[in-house]
Amino acid sequence: MVDIAERFIKLQLEQNGESQRFEKYLRDMVSKGLIEEIAMRNFCLVKQMDDYIKANKGHIGNALMDLSDDFNVSERMIRLIHKKYTRIF
Repeated sequence: MVDIAERFIKLQLEQNGESQRFEKYLRDMVSKGLIEEIAMRNFCLVKQMDDYIKANKGHIGNALMDLSDDFNVSERMIRLIHKKYTRIF
């Protein structure tokens, strides 16, 4: 959980601007369980997959294997999560 929470906080700070107040707010929400671990994982997975696709000009390549190792989920699950949550995040 700590690894996913740290990734989530880092991505949120990159996306929304780094402020100590916002970081403290996110850490409080994560520590109190107000943000579910699965939601954090899905956000990080979608963001990382999108970044990988942009960097490789649309080619997925080994992204699914890399992400499946990083997040400990199957490649099929990554495809489903990316398809389902791409428009939400």
